[in-house]
Amino acid sequence: MMFKRQQADWELEFAENGRKALAMVAGSTYDAVVSDMRMPELNGAELLCEVSRLQPRAARFIISGFSDREQVMRCLPGTHQFLSKPFNMSDLTNKVVRSMEANDWLASDAVRSVVAKLFALPSLPSSYFQILHEINLPYGQAENVGAIIERDPAMTAKLLQLVNSAFFGLPRSISNPTEAVMHLGMETVRSLALGIQIFSQFEPLGDLQFPLALHMKHCLKTANSARLIARMESSDSSVADDAFAAGLLMDIGLLVIVQNLPQAFTEARELSRSKKIRMWEAEREVLGVTHAEIGAYLLALWGLPLPIVEAVLHHHQPGRCRNQEFTPLTCVHVANALEHEHPVNEPSFNTSEVDAPYLDELGLTDSFRQWQEMVAEARTSSGAN
Repeated sequence: MMFKRQQADWELEFAENGRKALAMVAGSTYDAVVSDMRMPELNGAELLCEVSRLQPRAARFIISGFSDREQVMRCLPGTHQFLSKPFNMSDLTNKVVRSMEANDWLASDAVRSVVAKLFALPSLPSSYFQILHEINLPYGQAENVGAIIERDPAMTAKLLQLVNSAFFGLPRSISNPTEAVMHLGMETVRSLALGIQIFSQFEPLGDLQFPLALHMKHCLKTANSARLIARMESSDSSVADDAFAAGLLMDIGLLVIVQNLPQAFTEARELSRSKKIRMWEAEREVLGVTHAEIGAYLLALWGLPLPIVEAVLHHHQPGRCRNQEFTPLTCVHVANALEHEHPVNEPSFNTSEVDAPYLDELGLTDSFRQWQEMVAEARTSSGAN
């Protein structure tokens, strides 16, 4: 009934139950599918799993009044975002609109379909065992679990997706993994690690010889540097949290390419080496999109906070962002460039340099020199190369 008010702006179709909805999805193309969880014969989770198979590029939303978190955990494989009853129609409308806008970031239908049907991304297997070990301790600490998770971009992304869903009804967005663990509780995190099998779905990257551990180390170093810059420049703790999360997740689109489009990754890597261009430029030539756009699209589908999505999307080209002021994007862009001066990874994968005109436009050129010194001092004190 509430959606019918949108008919002046959207093309809408309605189904009385899950079976009829599935028949409609099988016969037509949709940008978004919104389903109630509790339906006869075919519930919302089952419906959206089928939708993900039939129309992987469709944004998928589920509305649930269940108080049992285990029920919600079962919905994750086919669902991008949750809304908990009772819900605000404007909130749902905004989420749907935002998912449509995310489609504009990707020009290729083929790549968009690959991203939209993803549920889990590769993670380091060691993280899985570390989390289980900590959770199983008699006095396991949320801080320790959060510290393990924040070293893993894929797990961080899924954790933040869950805690920021409307199901938990939090008054503000959460971008700190430890805080997310405290809100979710150890048992929910256990379900996340075991039920969703984020880690166990990791597949070896074979002949690509992609240094996953070194790549994640670079992301973590960038995240730490971005948080330092944010704390130096802003008294708002949320800026530092968002900067850290965005730094950790900035290259998650590269993992998507490596895992799902290995041939395209190989072509882009060879092109980057032969033409001596940056990896994201080679990706655009090969795929028509960059890993930054793919990562931002995925995180937007998952409903992560806008400052994080914005930072991931523009971290190589911050001047393209409409919001021309100091934000987590600024922190991540600078931190990434500074960390690339001391690579833990193969330089041709994703080299980056500071956008001087962007910093000058923001009046941060002098601040940049201070950030350089601070990051260098932190690197020296930590014994990092």
